[in-house]
Amino acid sequence: MKKIALALVAATALFAADSAYNYELTPTIGGVHPEGNLGTNEQSAIGLRIGRNLENFFIDHVELGLSHTNKIREYGVDGKATRYFVNAIKDFGLTEKLSLYG
Repeated sequence: MKKIALALVAATALFAADSAYNYELTPTIGGVHPEGNLGTNEQSAIGLRIGRNLENFFIDHVELGLSHTNKIREYGVDGKATRYFVNAIKDFGLTEKLSLYG
């Protein structure tokens, strides 16, 4: 198990170099912990994000995403939820090595 984890970390470090790439595909796994007054339970979600780095444009990165939750319980009713979203990211370079993103 340690060898697999170490191999994954090494592969990520090798392929995550800052190079001239335009597209990225990111699988996501996460969870939702809603506020107590919403009447929904905690839920886990799985999803996929597809992003594009833009050059010579005001926005530096645009990302489309999909997230699916299989089991949601709200006020005693069971259901499923699929969420779609769009992210737009702008890089504000402060120095050569420091940036803010918004």
